[in-house]
Amino acid sequence: MEINKFALNIYSFGLSAGFISNDKTGEYPVKKMDLDRLCSFVVKNNLGGIEFPVDYFFSEKNIDEGIQLIKKVESQGLSVFIDMENLNENYLNRIIPELSVLGHSCIRIKMSHVDKVFYGGNRYLAEKFQDSLNNFTKTLNNLLPLLEKYSFKLLIENHQDLSSLELVNIINSTSSEYIGINWDIGNSYSVLDTPETFLGHTGRYIGNVHLKDYRIAPTKKGYKLIRCALGEGVIKFDKIIPELINKYNVKRMSIELGAQRSRECNVNIDDYWSAYKETPITKRELKEHIQGFTSNENETLYERGANINEVMKIEFNEVVQSINYLQSL
Repeated sequence: MEINKFALNIYSFGLSAGFISNDKTGEYPVKKMDLDRLCSFVVKNNLGGIEFPVDYFFSEKNIDEGIQLIKKVESQGLSVFIDMENLNENYLNRIIPELSVLGHSCIRIKMSHVDKVFYGGNRYLAEKFQDSLNNFTKTLNNLLPLLEKYSFKLLIENHQDLSSLELVNIINSTSSEYIGINWDIGNSYSVLDTPETFLGHTGRYIGNVHLKDYRIAPTKKGYKLIRCALGEGVIKFDKIIPELINKYNVKRMSIELGAQRSRECNVNIDDYWSAYKETPITKRELKEHIQGFTSNENETLYERGANINEVMKIEFNEVVQSINYLQSL
């Protein structure tokens, strides 16, 4: 497979980029993976571009600096795909016109950015999930005039909070022309989907893909999703990527490895299931599906308290291993 078709998401370098610190010491890497280093890494490994959260690196006051960086990166022959960490109407009202001038037509957003209990699909631990969902949908509707004006699309990521069925419901209650999906393949397992059910329900709405793999380890409460290089986990990329390209004409894909902190899905708890109005898969189907994938490895090196520099090396190695894997397909 041609590597220059893929971008690299800076989230693959969770510790190295400073998104998290060493749990025990609070220490961050001395030399972070910043956007300049990310571009150099991408060029060295013959990838096609980068993906990063613009509002993480550039505040609303500094949007112009972000636009200049995008121009600089694109002038080097690399593609740029933009994420947003927080769904901020003011920020979007300022940056969408600027991105549109540069030829961009979509941006990745997400619903859950505060309540981390959403991770693993554990919404039964969240007091006001439905309120969050309602407010999110309301904000999307508020943004439709802006999106229509600039022929722009917001792509909602399945950020371990929304299932394929729920994403389709959101699109149906807003606009399929201006609202779509950013599919994180590995995250499918966190909200009672499989990659197959997710793609079957949402394929026609997918505008960007995060290539993420997970190992799955059984726990007392359910199972853990554990970071790994692409090809080392449960995702069948050799089948999924051709279908995305040939059937759904998806052109944007980024390598994004999982977080250093494993995500536990508490599917053995009845309240987990009762928090969903409808599910893409039944308890029996999920149990049978997961049983074929379980791993004995239930922690990342980071979670074992390894030296921060050692974890950084592993992050870089996993990304290179993922690149080599995609090239072998």
